[in-house]
Amino acid sequence: MKGILRGFLYFVLPLLTICFMQTGCGSDDEGGAEGITYEDIENAFKAIPFEAGTQDVSIAITESLNYNFRIIIPSHTEGERLPLMMALHFDAAGNTEVHKDTDCYIEPGLAELKTIIISPNGGETVWGTLENQDKLRILIDLSTRFWPVDTDRVGLIGYSSGGNGTWFFAETQPATFSAGIAIASGYNVFRPDMTVRMVPTPLYVIHGEDDDFFPIDTVQYWVDQTVSAGSSIEFIRAPNLGHYQPCDYVDYIKDGVVWLKDVWDL
Repeated sequence: MKGILRGFLYFVLPLLTICFMQTGCGSDDEGGAEGITYEDIENAFKAIPFEAGTQDVSIAITESLNYNFRIIIPSHTEGERLPLMMALHFDAAGNTEVHKDTDCYIEPGLAELKTIIISPNGGETVWGTLENQDKLRILIDLSTRFWPVDTDRVGLIGYSSGGNGTWFFAETQPATFSAGIAIASGYNVFRPDMTVRMVPTPLYVIHGEDDDFFPIDTVQYWVDQTVSAGSSIEFIRAPNLGHYQPCDYVDYIKDGVVWLKDVWDL
């Protein structure tokens, strides 16, 4: 929990402070600074009913920026602490509804994991941009403070671009994320000087043998190299599967849940 809050305070609050001080994050009809405070954002999040089911939510962050995301909450008992999975969608060229596409592979794949799922809309940029990093940090800060989230069990799952986002956050934010499942991803682990980066967060990497967007031999090589550097990665080859068929990876995601339960000691 301390790692999550420390990361949030270091990265998010300065950005929001700059926004509020310089622009007020918007203005009223007469041009005066009206703004949206972080307390406003907290209150909007606290107004979301924490009850079993699926909800599509939009929260105003500034007067010109909303975070749109889907929440899936499992049946639970009062006070029960639950894992949290951040589901990162594939590149959808700014599709404003793509975060709602969870019934194809996210929900059935994670069905045996009693977890909260947050599926944010990543907009037109990749998940590693500052904008999307802030988005995940804010959503995790809010959910871990106002919901019964087990902060030792916050993970990621992503497909294609979302799989690369899973790799990125697993590499750069190990104090927040303790495991991840990356599907159909292609994440280069080499630095410009050709030394290999180690990913400190355990990953379960699923890749189709017929993927023609991220060729499996290249992905296998990158995985092998970062494992040699000390990363903990389970690499799964999926025969006869290509890049553009996420729904066909459900059984492999279910196997990833078995791995995840072992990592999380569930």
